[in-house]
Formats: sequence, C-alpha cells, structure tokens
Amino acid sequence: MIIPKTKDGRVVFMLPFQHHIIAGTTDTPIQITSRPRSTQAEIDFILNTLSDYLDVRVTPKDVLSSWCGIRPLPSKGDGGNTQNVVRDHVIFMDDDGMLNATGGKWTTYRSMAEQTIDAALASGRLPIDVLPCQTKDLKLLGAKNYSYQMKANISQDYQVPFRNLPLGKGELRDAEVDVDTEIASHLSACYGDNCDRVLALAKDKNLGKRLVPNHPVLEAEVMYTAQAEYCMTVEDFISRRSRMAFLDVRSCEAAIPRIAEILASVHGWTDDKRKAEVQAARDFLINNFTPGPLVHTESSPPPTPKFPQVPDSSREKVVA
Repeated sequence: MIIPKTKDGRVVFMLPFQHHIIAGTTDTPIQITSRPRSTQAEIDFILNTLSDYLDVRVTPKDVLSSWCGIRPLPSKGDGGNTQNVVRDHVIFMDDDGMLNATGGKWTTYRSMAEQTIDAALASGRLPIDVLPCQTKDLKLLGAKNYSYQMKANISQDYQVPFRNLPLGKGELRDAEVDVDTEIASHLSACYGDNCDRVLALAKDKNLGKRLVPNHPVLEAEVMYTAQAEYCMTVEDFISRRSRMAFLDVRSCEAAIPRIAEILASVHGWTDDKRKAEVQAARDFLINNFTPGPLVHTESSPPPTPKFPQVPDSSREKVVA
C-alpha cells in the first residue's frame, strides 16, 4: 500500500516482506553520517500516518525494528529539494576516462551493470573481442532448477507437523528435521534449489531447529552460509544472510549466541573470538536498528521494549 501524499507532502509506503510489513518514507533531511539512525520523530510520523489510513491504530509497541539509510541521488549540486531529484541512475564518463555509475537502487542493479559495461565497451577502451554484458542471461544462485512447486516438494519430503499421520505411525516423522509450511516457504524463497543442501546439513549435523521460535530461520542456515556463501561474522548473518536484524531486533538478539556458536564451529574461533563476535553483533543492533539501547546484556533480563514518549505538540509539528 502507498499513501501518495501525507500531511507534509511526503510518500509513505507499506510493503510485505518475509511475513512482516515494512513501513517507511523518504526525503527526510539528515546529517551526513556513516551510521544514520531513525529518530523518534520519524517513527511517530510514520505510525501516525498509517493510523490515519488503517482500521487499527499502529503504536510503538508494534514496531519490531527500525532503521534508516542515506541513498545517493544524482544531482547538479545546486542544493535543491531532494523530492525533485530523479530516482534513476546516471552513467557518465569524465574527461580522464573514469566511468561513473551513480544513483539507482537495489532493484535496478543488474540494469545498471549492463548499461555500465555497455558504456565501457562503447568507449573503445576495452579489447575489441570482449562480449557485451551477459547479466540478463545469468541466473541467480539457486535459480537453475527453481520452481514454484518447490515449497510443496519440501513439505512432502519432510514431515510437516500439521499433517495428520496415520494412527500409530508417529515413527514416520523425521525427528531431526521437522519442517512446517512456514519453514518450507522460507527455504524455497531464500535458497531456491540449494535448499536441499540446507536441509541435508540440518539432518546430518542435527541443526534442524529454529534459531528463535517466532522466525523460520534454521540453525542449519548459519552453517550453510558459512560453508558455501562466505559468511564470516555474526553481523553478516543477522543483517545480510537472514535479514533478522531488519525484521525483529529483540528476536535477533536472542539468536546471536547460537549463531556465534555455529560460526565458531565452522571457522575454528577461540572462545574469546566467539565472545567478541557476540558483543560486536549486539553493538551493531544498538547502533543501527533501535531508537534506543533496547538490547540487554547477559547479566540482565530482557526489558520490555519502551519507546521514548513524545509530547502531542511535538507530534503535531512532525506531521504538520
């Protein structure tokens, strides 16, 4: 759902993503920093805007994670309003032959790559026998034998908890890997035809459990990404391999120690290295994904998440 024009003229969107909803906006003035943070005013603006259009009121208690980023936009450098800057990418060559590709977004990265390679070929600075960009014919990892029936195939190959087994045939259930429909959907969407490799590790290494109860990410995924996809840190797994940090900060934090244990077993970490990775991952969550220090230490129980209260007058200024 897109709210095309809010009270201050910005756009707010709601996008389904991995059984969650991402709500956000753009064109918020921010100081240039390597670690941008969501402010409480920004969170309140989004929540108040959504509540104006939904049948239910969305409150801070419904927020599982928050983050922001600074997107590069091609501009003439006149300092104008970013709302009027084109969202497309721009490819150009400097007088000294430097080829530049700027702007764009994640969803257009292959188009940007193709146009950049073609521009490099057109410059005459590459060997004449170089082929044009091949990206449109290259399938992503896991896509070679992928089909929309893969989720159903996984459910059939591994006993699903919700399936009614014949009376007295409980032994038919695989005790090591118990895949429900949510996990089957998750694995097929994230790994494609490589999901069999993940499930093989789950069975062979006894890693068929969920990292946390309310998310479909299996322990085996940590080992698979470490062995097959160069996952080297806990931060890498929670932010780029599983997106848990973007979906649910507190559940993500609960999974960090187990993630570190599995990565340590693959990479041969010392105990000090494992502990350092746990702390680095927690610092990463605090510095990037929460509006305050919500992550707890090992010596204290997890507190109930509380967002700072903002006076109504301040909220009116935010949405005015």
